[in-house]
Amino acid sequence: DEKSVPVTYEEAVGDAGVYDDLGHIPLLRRGISYVLAAFGQPGCLTPPNAAGASNPKMKAGSLTVFEPSEFPSFWSQVQSAMEANESAVIRGRYTVVDNQVLGIKGGWKADVVWVIIFPSKTFRESIPAQTSKLLPTYFPNDFASEMKTRFEMSVASQYASWLMHRSVAEEISEMLGDVKEVII
Repeated sequence: DEKSVPVTYEEAVGDAGVYDDLGHIPLLRRGISYVLAAFGQPGCLTPPNAAGASNPKMKAGSLTVFEPSEFPSFWSQVQSAMEANESAVIRGRYTVVDNQVLGIKGGWKADVVWVIIFPSKTFRESIPAQTSKLLPTYFPNDFASEMKTRFEMSVASQYASWLMHRSVAEEISEMLGDVKEVII
């Protein structure tokens, strides 16, 4: 407080892996300018979370690593994919900003392919109707604990392969262009 008396309060410093597990934070910290980020639980992008925070208990901006003014264009593409009942595969060039908490020094651009997983109408139509009937309507946005059978794991694996082949690989190739060396 203002009298230098310690005050206890609760503040989240992570989000149980939803945002932190994308892997982009350590890549940006190291100055890696080509990033693939796959997002399986996009709910943390929406309210009640403060802007730049993936948890309602986080301070606004605590996870901000890209210029906030670039978010509306990205979000518009995410919403278009949701309205079309498809996963979003978005390639963009984003301005990296300073984030002292995460140890990121900004002032440069990163090329990112975002893969945001939503239920896909096209995927559903491409699999046998009998298979589709056995899946929850929100598939593939299952929590890991919900997948208990080889069938469920197999369909999730097939979805990942299908999406990579259908959309993601092309975006990665276009992002990398003439890049000869890739750090994995």
